[in-house]
Amino acid sequence: MTISILNLPIALQEAVYTISTLLLYPVILALLILVTYLIIESGTFGYEHYMRLKRTRDLTKVRTARELSNDGNFGDALDLIRGSMSGAFVYAFISDLRNIPVDDILQVEIEKLLHEYDTLITKRLERTNLVSRIGPMLGLMGTLIPMGPALAGLAAGDVELLANNMIIAFGTTVLGLLVGGISYAISIVRSRWYDQDIDDMRYICDMIYGDSNVSEERK
Repeated sequence: MTISILNLPIALQEAVYTISTLLLYPVILALLILVTYLIIESGTFGYEHYMRLKRTRDLTKVRTARELSNDGNFGDALDLIRGSMSGAFVYAFISDLRNIPVDDILQVEIEKLLHEYDTLITKRLERTNLVSRIGPMLGLMGTLIPMGPALAGLAAGDVELLANNMIIAFGTTVLGLLVGGISYAISIVRSRWYDQDIDDMRYICDMIYGDSNVSEERK
């Protein structure tokens, strides 16, 4: 019984070492998946940026559209505005707005539609926000896990084992920081774009239909 108690710390150390070592390849695989996702997301971001540059954002046409809406031509007013918007979310929002019938619950329907697009935008931002946090975490795990075998190799005089584990450690660090940095940059730029899009949606609704009482607070 005494021997078992004395061996307990050693057994716990071996358990921690074994579990952490087994996590190395899942961590590397997860990092590679994030890198692949980041490549795809960067392409999507580049295309989105290109389309925003290609489409001219001209809010002066909203005033012209307001005159049409005052005459009851809501469809023509929205068609005029749609051609002057650069954001894909605003473009889609105007298309959905056009399908809302003009009746006594119009303001309720508009408010609901604004909230739905606010949720869509939040979900879009959550992906890169999550990757920007998970990437460095996995990179740190990929750095620390090989340190155990590397130190064991150093103690045993196995330079090759030490070198191989240090290569993995530094490589995962670089990948984690790369994924986190680029994802964070994409999130920052998109957040600015989408804040402007939400503001444009509210402006369009206010100008064409009247006040849109939607909370402007979005995390």
